[in-house]
Amino acid sequence: MATTLAPGINSVKLNPYEVGEIWNLIAPLLQTAVDHNGGEYGLDEIHLRALNGSVAVWVVYVGQKIYACCVTEIAIYPNMQVYRVLLLAGRHFELWSHFEAFLEEDARKMGCGQIEAICRPGMAAKLYPKGYGQAGIIVRKTVNRSTH
Repeated sequence: MATTLAPGINSVKLNPYEVGEIWNLIAPLLQTAVDHNGGEYGLDEIHLRALNGSVAVWVVYVGQKIYACCVTEIAIYPNMQVYRVLLLAGRHFELWSHFEAFLEEDARKMGCGQIEAICRPGMAAKLYPKGYGQAGIIVRKTVNRSTH
């Protein structure tokens, strides 16, 4: 069921069948996020996980045009469940900037007490005014797998 963000702007959490039906429309948008995610997930892994229901895919659209796509999962830690945003990509952020409120509502429904997202500094800056705070810093070093 679609939710209206603003007049003419809608968001919907897709079921696995719907993901399969529109994958060719959302894959290019998601690829832009995959290109910046550090290699944790490729588009094929996201597609398979979306089809088997282990991640959720959200879209924000106006008419037939998709402006944003988001992939979420539930992360289970020893002391809490957290709603994790794996990928978020979109165009014209000003059209869907309040989409986060629907993620927050879904997090509540899923029994999560927090939302987390690993994102680039530009997106983090857009999330800070919405109540997000920096929980840590991820540093990464590529390790040569060769033993020779």
